Amino acid sequence: MRDDMAMSGLRGMRADNGTSDDDPRTRMLRTMAFTSSDVRAAERPLLDRSVPLMRMASRALADVCRSVVNARGSEVERSSIVILAGAGNNGGDGLYAGSLLARSGAGVTVLAVGTALHDAAARSLMRAGGRVLVVDPRCRIPGFDTGFDDAELRLRLTASADLLLHADVVMDAMTGIGSKGALTGTASVMADLLAEILHDGRRCADGNDDNDGNGEGAHDRPTVVAVDVPSGLGVDSGTVPGASITADVTVTFGALKPCLVVPPVCYRRGGLVVVDLGLDLDPGRAVVRRMDASCASSRLVVPGAGDMKYSRGVVGLITGSQRYPGAGVLSVSAAARSGCGMVRYLGPRRAQDLVLQAMPEVVVGKGHVQAWTVGCGVDPDDHDDDSPASAVGALLRHYQTDDGGSVSTTGVEPMPPVSMPPVCVDAGALDLLPDHVLPQVVITPHAGELARLLTRMGHPRTVDAVLDDPWGNAVLVHRITGATVLLKGAMTLVVGDDGQGDGLHPDGAHPDGARTMVSGAGPAWLSTAGSGDVLAGLIGSLLAQWRASRESADDATAEERSSAGKDRGCPAVTEIAAAGAYIHGLSGRMASGCDVCADAEPLIMRVAPVGGVTRDSSTSSDRVPWNRARSIGHPIVASDLIEQLQFVLASLLRRHEDDDARR
Repeated sequence: MRDDMAMSGLRGMRADNGTSDDDPRTRMLRTMAFTSSDVRAAERPLLDRSVPLMRMASRALADVCRSVVNARGSEVERSSIVILAGAGNNGGDGLYAGSLLARSGAGVTVLAVGTALHDAAARSLMRAGGRVLVVDPRCRIPGFDTGFDDAELRLRLTASADLLLHADVVMDAMTGIGSKGALTGTASVMADLLAEILHDGRRCADGNDDNDGNGEGAHDRPTVVAVDVPSGLGVDSGTVPGASITADVTVTFGALKPCLVVPPVCYRRGGLVVVDLGLDLDPGRAVVRRMDASCASSRLVVPGAGDMKYSRGVVGLITGSQRYPGAGVLSVSAAARSGCGMVRYLGPRRAQDLVLQAMPEVVVGKGHVQAWTVGCGVDPDDHDDDSPASAVGALLRHYQTDDGGSVSTTGVEPMPPVSMPPVCVDAGALDLLPDHVLPQVVITPHAGELARLLTRMGHPRTVDAVLDDPWGNAVLVHRITGATVLLKGAMTLVVGDDGQGDGLHPDGAHPDGARTMVSGAGPAWLSTAGSGDVLAGLIGSLLAQWRASRESADDATAEERSSAGKDRGCPAVTEIAAAGAYIHGLSGRMASGCDVCADAEPLIMRVAPVGGVTRDSSTSSDRVPWNRARSIGHPIVASDLIEQLQFVLASLLRRHEDDDARR
């Protein structure tokens, strides 16, 4: 991975006294993302009190750059730092960090790509010995040539390319959270130039091979450190509108921003550092939440002495078909090994035989269930009366609602909405989904299936369109259908009902009244046939256990038991679906031996108005990916995931026990 070497320099960190990843503030900084407007609003009271936020941010930024230089096997005194600086406060952060690095002996050069530079920060950098090269002819900086012609511009771009090529660190300080849209003008040119250099780090600025055959003149490509967010990206949407920067490390200030945890931008930010500036942020206004071990473990149900198989959760599965019986085996096996008390299976005879051969504990036939998983391996075009598709279609009609959320009873026996058990709808069952459903319906499409679903509902999408804006499209499907949407990917998105409807809601809620969680715990090896069947069975089992625990709670009144589905939407169903994706990802990591995933744990740094920079003590734990030797692992098949489920669950249950003890 591109960020391995950069982040390896962040080892051996000084402990932040009295702070752990279980501290509420640390967990907020590590897991919750806030809009740019909310971050700016939280900064305002501190700025009004003259708290030097820019200086604080720059100290942390300089500290990260020193660590990155050391990770490259170099010394700060011998390093070359190039700063792509815009005219705003983001450029000011970079310039002040550059001045600190220059005072440490680094060679620091600023490429001014905007119409100006932050005045005080530029003066500080030049007093420290840093240099400035104006690249934008429109730039107006006192004491520098401006308004130069095209020939001079070409010379300056050639000089810039050579500086970038030979740099140890390139600091991206062109645009910050106040910027909207793709990079334009000189900033766009510099982004394209840097991308070309990163693609082939051995090329000279004139395009010739710099390697003379003896290894002399060959250069490692520079490490790109983004300031707050990589430039040119959709800060609040997570989209890539055009020319932009791809970073090896992103040092973000105050809090996570949505783009840093939402695809596709999250794939471009590299290793992630969150600098705590002491902002007073309301967790209730977070728009995205990262699923982590603590949250996942809190959604596991531990059986008590009085439990029996029915009170531990019964999940029913309508999966598999004559053509794809293996989908039934995989989904059932995953459900059975995920902690529920019983698995009921309804499927064609061939699939039944294989299921019972693999899992003799399974009960074949109808009966009471507390959750369903349907669709894996089901052919939606098989309309025979006794086909799995017909059974799935009949079941899903019970979840159909009108536009106002009331259950539609046309053609089916009416049932109270709260009495309907949650259902995980996968694969072929997605084509059988009614237009409007209850929020305890969890759908699990990949990008192609989501595109097909949106097109069927009158919102035509290509697969590429979904991949360009997965969050926006997942929110759209949730708004249209009412379902909880789990969009599978390297960074899986889960969007569900926030239970509030007013846009001000529990942490992880979207302004449209949707709650969003993300999970990127799994390796790329998870992209294998049958992996989705395992996930669907796992989620169905977790939903059944949650539902059963509510129905049989020792202190529940009869009225409470009868309304056990009252919080059937978020946070419960969304969190459980996201926990399922997280457990599935960890199982993939254990099965493949790969610890490279889309969502490595952020590093938390703290900086006071006066004093040094500290780094959270939990960054030295084994759970932080860049503090371990990285392994790309090996190929796996879906059955390997099932074998690892019990070990992943055991680890999370120990975490659950530890969390309970601390409380």
